[in-house]
Amino acid sequence: MNNFIHKSLSNFAVNLAIGCSHGCLFCYVPDTSVIKQGSTLKTFGVNDPDAEWGKYALLRQWDEEVFVKSLRTAMTTPANELWWDGHRAAMFCSTTDAYQVFGGHPDQTRLNEHEKLMRRRALTLIRDCSDLNVRILM
Repeated sequence: MNNFIHKSLSNFAVNLAIGCSHGCLFCYVPDTSVIKQGSTLKTFGVNDPDAEWGKYALLRQWDEEVFVKSLRTAMTTPANELWWDGHRAAMFCSTTDAYQVFGGHPDQTRLNEHEKLMRRRALTLIRDCSDLNVRILM
């Protein structure tokens, strides 16, 4: 049973990565990855996102101009087009860990540092350029 069917928790989502290195057995996200990111994941050698959950985490490319444009779109979305219970909120990392660790990769230190900078910049832009509430899924 999906207890969140009538509780959207947010109107917008920000995901800095695809996948997750933790692989928690109770996680609902692998199904989402298959539905929305299956073809993208195949290009990175992930053929069965469900079975390989916890073995991949792909950092998305940061484009600040696109991010700010998305913020502007969120800010100008009429209230009647939003979920009634979304509280004009952005769910930060709804399909990955907001504090993702990229381990086992030759460039893991660089990836982890870049992800930290992306996270900080995204949260700063939401704070400074919008009136959206932020919810961080932990």
